[in-house]
Amino acid sequence: MFCFSKTNPIVTDMFTADPGALVYNDTVYIYTGHDEAAEGKDEYVMKNWHIFYSGDMDTWIHQGEALSINSFKWMTWHAWASHVVTRNGKYY
Repeated sequence: MFCFSKTNPIVTDMFTADPGALVYNDTVYIYTGHDEAAEGKDEYVMKNWHIFYSGDMDTWIHQGEALSINSFKWMTWHAWASHVVTRNGKYY
């Protein structure tokens, strides 16, 4: 999916996992979990999701944190695989 990018991996300043992609108006958006586990640890610490986007599949912009596990009353553990869908003009 990302084979057209000149930079591989796309994200180099943080650990990410389980990306979900969405294309809208010639822009690709990547929604991904953020792994904050300490280096060398055999575990995942995933407390939030981030958004990256590109209009040319070469230059990627980090839009920042989109949501955290604190956004949900029922969530107490990891921010696993993300994805976004559109319905009636809104994105969920």
